[in-house]
Amino acid sequence: MALARTPFHFYTSQPLIELTGLRAANLKELLDHIKEVDGSSIYFHTHHYVREHHFLSDEYPSDFAFWVAEILQEKELGEKLTIIDLRAFGTIRELREKLVEVIQQHLEKNGRLTESPPGLEFHFRKTLSIIVPTGITARSLAELRAGLHRVDINSIYYHLVEYRIRTESLTNDLSLWIRDNFQKESLASSIEGLDPYSLTLEECRKTMIELLGRQERRQKLYNQFARYPSTGVAQTLREKNWFKDLKFTFQKIWYQD
Repeated sequence: MALARTPFHFYTSQPLIELTGLRAANLKELLDHIKEVDGSSIYFHTHHYVREHHFLSDEYPSDFAFWVAEILQEKELGEKLTIIDLRAFGTIRELREKLVEVIQQHLEKNGRLTESPPGLEFHFRKTLSIIVPTGITARSLAELRAGLHRVDINSIYYHLVEYRIRTESLTNDLSLWIRDNFQKESLASSIEGLDPYSLTLEECRKTMIELLGRQERRQKLYNQFARYPSTGVAQTLREKNWFKDLKFTFQKIWYQD
């Protein structure tokens, strides 16, 4: 079993949520507050939305998109906010600029302002995350898979979402660790390609476990074949009663991709 040079440490995070005292009753007020509010508030209403709705494959990826589409009934703008790919922004500053651009263009095109019903104004909140180690580590891909089974959903959120924002990176530390220690580019890229804004966090966990399990089975097959010298390998394998079963298993695993 291949071992990593450095172990992977699983972390989890717990949010502390505060009201900012800012609220918006229409798009102009929403835009003005998005321009000035603390970055932790932008984070809360976009990336943190995944944590609050982790059990749903929600139609909306952010509080902004939901409020605009469902409360103000500005469906066209709501759709534009919905299709913003949060993974494409390495910093909150870049995401804020995109939100401002989209809402501003809509206001310039549509001069009217729809007021929210009383009591349904948009209330800006912000969050501070407390990051703590889980005590669970991994030195191999098999141990990483076992760790993903054990950690809570907040840990999945931290490694797929929060790590990227904290480090202003376009990837996650799971993929980085796999690349740096095992050079498994396909596996790392597959995990990197998971979208926690359209999948639930449990679906992300399940997919990562399946990807790692598939990699483990492929490695076992590779090790089995590597036991035989290249010269005369076909004859050697034909003499083995289990080869047909092994071949069938190999084909089944391979064509799952």
